[in-house]
Amino acid sequence: MNPIRRVALGLRRRWRSAGLRTWSRELQWRRVPAGFWMRLKPDDFMDYSYYFHEIDHAFYRDAPRLVRPGESAIDLGANKGFNAMVLARALGPRGRVLAVEPDPAVAAILAEHCERNGMPQIQIEPVAVGERNGQVEIALSKQVGWSSRYPNPMQEKYVSGTTSVPLRTVDSLVAGCDPPLRTIAFAKIDIEGSEGAALAGMRDTL
Repeated sequence: MNPIRRVALGLRRRWRSAGLRTWSRELQWRRVPAGFWMRLKPDDFMDYSYYFHEIDHAFYRDAPRLVRPGESAIDLGANKGFNAMVLARALGPRGRVLAVEPDPAVAAILAEHCERNGMPQIQIEPVAVGERNGQVEIALSKQVGWSSRYPNPMQEKYVSGTTSVPLRTVDSLVAGCDPPLRTIAFAKIDIEGSEGAALAGMRDTL
């Protein structure tokens, strides 16, 4: 990184850090460096990372190079939608993103983000994905993004309850898209321990 860019990034970080002092502890709309409006909390480490653009640098840099306008992408474990929005911007208005997020509260924030940022090409599915169709119980987490069928020891400390959600294979979700997805060029999977089950249910898609 050249010295001028390093200094500019340092000054931007200081300016944004000063702005944190004006935040309340409630969710509020903030514009992140990637250009998206997101509902964030200053005491959430994930939201802090979005605000300072310190998350998923490789994805942010490379995903737009791996898709072309008009194609489709799949985001399994969409969380608040940052990665889905990165893909949607690269795919353009004729592209499609199938965004899957099983945590009801997080899926609601994801929907708000898509609406606020004008991205109707993101299709949200509030379901879990796995090896079959049916119902499944997931552990809900107080930490956004950590709800899981199989919470690990670190995640177990943040479990706030459980809920039953639809379980779908990726193949069945793709087959049910209307209009159909064109040329699925990219798939991102980050679903807290269910990655193997998801792959078992997306053989046709792959």
